Amino acid sequence: MRTIKIFSIVILSFFLSSCDKDDDPQTIDLEATTIDYELVVTTSPTTGEVRLTAIVTNIGNSNFNSSSGQQFIQLSRRELGSTAETVLETNNFTVLNRGDEITLVVVINWNTAIEFQPEFILRISYDPDILLDDNPNNDDTNSTNNSFVLSGFDINGLF
Repeated sequence: MRTIKIFSIVILSFFLSSCDKDDDPQTIDLEATTIDYELVVTTSPTTGEVRLTAIVTNIGNSNFNSSSGQQFIQLSRRELGSTAETVLETNNFTVLNRGDEITLVVVINWNTAIEFQPEFILRISYDPDILLDDNPNNDDTNSTNNSFVLSGFDINGLF
């Protein structure tokens, strides 16, 4: 009886170790990862140029592959107290392999003396019916991480 139990455990261990991670369900998760900021040049004690680097990453386990015009990423500026946004940079993409990133870079003029600093929004936008197009390779499984907001007050710390 002891031999049968050991043999059964060996077979079960072999079966579990031979299961491949490719058996995991396909997940495509594009994430608005961050907006990094760095001082490019100072023109006075309170003004200068700042580089914003916005990053979107496919953190899922599968490649994103879609048709042109069904999705884009956008970096915008929104003045505090307003709902209107000014688009700074856009990227219309079709492919983002797992682990890969898309980066948007803009250089903006900055003035710390402005009382109400703007916000910067990185957003992944999809065609409204992208989940209905019968293409599982462009279905983002987590929409809660499709935007990232940077407060302009954080940028003031560079000066």
